[in-house]
Amino acid sequence: MVLTNLWLFGGLVQRTMTRTPQTNALLRTTTAITMIEGGIKTNILPPNASARVNYRLAPGDNLETVIEHTRRAIAEPKLKISRPSAGGRNASPVSPTDSPAFTLLAGVIRQIFRDVPVTPFLVTGATDARHYSSICQNIYRFSPLLATRDDMGRVHGIAECISIQNLENMLQFFIRLIQVWGDRFLV
Repeated sequence: MVLTNLWLFGGLVQRTMTRTPQTNALLRTTTAITMIEGGIKTNILPPNASARVNYRLAPGDNLETVIEHTRRAIAEPKLKISRPSAGGRNASPVSPTDSPAFTLLAGVIRQIFRDVPVTPFLVTGATDARHYSSICQNIYRFSPLLATRDDMGRVHGIAECISIQNLENMLQFFIRLIQVWGDRFLV
């Protein structure tokens, strides 16, 4: 109820989400220094140093504004800030929730996961979906599993795994989604 009435509960949701790093990252562009290079010995100052920063852009932000914000925040004229050689990417567009595709997706989610509430959510990691935004506006990133706090701590870790029940739910979900979308969109 709370998430479907953000016009009333938006402030409460935002205050609650800022309390943990995982949900706080859903509210804004995040910054992580992932690579630092510099000196070669502990007793010699390096003539040059560099750092690579990974930004995960929130919807509404773009690379130019994030780089400009970084320049202003650091306020060091000698520091050179440049775009990545790979180009970087802006945040993906937000997909509509008032479309037939979303309605059918939400219905399948409720069928498999026993009438859970379905609300939009922000995926902070890069997905293959970014390659489809130029040809389709209905791009929904959804992982059909019920994850516990322990499960979330294992994502991309040494002990990354899912339960047998989650595997069964995932299979049921994708089978049903293909059936429903095939009947609706391929006829």
